[in-house]
Amino acid sequence: MNRVLLGLICLLPLAACQGTGKPPKQETMVRLGDMPESYAQLWQAWLLDDPRYSSLRNAAKQDPAQIQFLVENLIGVMLGEVSWGRVLSGPPGAPTTLERARIELLNLRTASVVALTEVLVLGSGLGPVAVEDLLIEIAGPAVGPLLLQLARIDNAMARRRASHTLAEIAFQRIPAGMDTGPIRFALAERLHGDEDWIVRSQCALALAAWGRSTHGDMAETSRQIAPALLDEDAGVRKDAIQALGRLGDPRVLPALINHLERSINAGRMGETVTTQKTLSALTHSGRSHTPAQWRAWWRDQRPKVLAHFDAQAKRRQ
Repeated sequence: MNRVLLGLICLLPLAACQGTGKPPKQETMVRLGDMPESYAQLWQAWLLDDPRYSSLRNAAKQDPAQIQFLVENLIGVMLGEVSWGRVLSGPPGAPTTLERARIELLNLRTASVVALTEVLVLGSGLGPVAVEDLLIEIAGPAVGPLLLQLARIDNAMARRRASHTLAEIAFQRIPAGMDTGPIRFALAERLHGDEDWIVRSQCALALAAWGRSTHGDMAETSRQIAPALLDEDAGVRKDAIQALGRLGDPRVLPALINHLERSINAGRMGETVTTQKTLSALTHSGRSHTPAQWRAWWRDQRPKVLAHFDAQAKRRQ
């Protein structure tokens, strides 16, 4: 039998967190007998792993409030299992309570993503990390709600987690048929305007992941990331170097060579090493050079490098 109490239902007040960034209020307990019969039947069926659950859930889809009720309580169960350390609990060979909650939230996908993204505002802990992992698995339907969290100027934690999750979704695989333009625009806005350096840093890496779809996307994304090489924060600059390397667009070589020269002149050894490694990887040269030597290399090799890059792009189309 499921370890969640059958006589009570814990309603996680996710909406209480929305727009405030504050921890949720005290959980409220509502008896199954005190809620609408259809709600009680639906939740009890899930708790008991009743074979009737699928049909009850399908019927509940006609009532958005009932599905919201189901989603919020599944999230509450998932967060509870993680926070209580019951990740591996359950009979041998049977899915754990946590696995059952995750599977069901995945099944509900579009209905669950908004409530899931609201958990991103919560403080540190494994719960929000588990939610991030679930959103990455949901992928496409999660992108819109994640962009709303990325735009939240009132909560840096939400923006941090949203930018990280967006990066991981694209890193795994850009959802088929998705227009990446608005996503890249939103990430670029945060990269160049966010007051939190971690958000800016993660947006640089996320842009690299979302900008590799087409030749044109790569060129535009390179232009969006390159100004971050001048960011006031060293962490953002280093991640911008990494992002340009991951993007793999040789047209950024002049910007990287200029940054190498700035780093050497400023005595920034870490950035110098990172930029040298990125230049070496992008050019497949396997060597380090002075800025003057890199500029001479680019002048001589530019036509050949760009022709090869264009040919590769055509083969991908």
